[in-house]
Amino acid sequence: MPTPTTLVIGAGLSGMTCARRLADAGHRVHVADKGRRPSGRLATRTSRRGPQFDHGAQFFTVKLGTFRTQADDWLARGVVAEWDAKLVDLSAGDATPTKRQAARYVGSPTMDAVTADLCRSHDGIDGPDFGVRIIEVRRDGDGYAAIDDRGNRYADRTFDRVVVAVPGAQARSIVAPAHPSFAGQLFETSTTACWAGMFSFAEPLNLGFDGAFDESDGPLSWLSRNTSKPGRPRADTDAGECWVAHGGPEWSQANVDRTPEDVLPELWAAFAAAAGRDLPEPAYAAAHRWRFAHVTQPLDRPFLHD
Repeated sequence: MPTPTTLVIGAGLSGMTCARRLADAGHRVHVADKGRRPSGRLATRTSRRGPQFDHGAQFFTVKLGTFRTQADDWLARGVVAEWDAKLVDLSAGDATPTKRQAARYVGSPTMDAVTADLCRSHDGIDGPDFGVRIIEVRRDGDGYAAIDDRGNRYADRTFDRVVVAVPGAQARSIVAPAHPSFAGQLFETSTTACWAGMFSFAEPLNLGFDGAFDESDGPLSWLSRNTSKPGRPRADTDAGECWVAHGGPEWSQANVDRTPEDVLPELWAAFAAAAGRDLPEPAYAAAHRWRFAHVTQPLDRPFLHD
């Protein structure tokens, strides 16, 4: 039998994990991703002036045994490190030790080290090819053709199988030509956005915590001192002390169509309010929108499969 060929669309954590498992099982795998580099939401932004921010996923925890095996391998090879952070719950201006007890891990020295490791060379994988936006998958005989945003047939071939490992809202239009019923089921799902504010300061703020779950009724859901994570630049470097402020799902979705310049002052004001005191002007400030950050209505099954 010829070696089955599989296209994986999406080079984030799920897509690359899937690609490596398929390649280990003997498939010939191609991977395409619309981004410029591996990360997905396990992303890190580094300013030219030095500040560095994990502005997407903040950490991960381990619950399942199969993932524990993977996490232990990453720990042994220095791909991830445990984040021994002082975390609090913020409510009505009061900070109390968080009730959310768990060991938390981060990529090292940046969050995207996790996906970069999964993208390392594998004899069974072609790619990942970055900067490739697949807009639809069509049936082609007994297989599938993938069409990019330039109208080209990706890899100039037919694939036996296609895995779509992107948020459901993006997957709808990709799968619709080949599987209208899948697209219909994906329309029953929903997500909310997350605005991320990034701020660096010349001097430490001394807020008394490394991360905070904001349980107030304000715009924020999370604050973290990125500088406190293992492997990150120290506060006394050009990076300064770096903080990330995540907008809550409801506030972020209500403001999803605004520009980063519009929402940045509100994220800054919410950060200062959560800190409970006047803050110095940041040396660096920026905002980023994650349009499909939180799944609010998932599928009624783990995945769709033909």
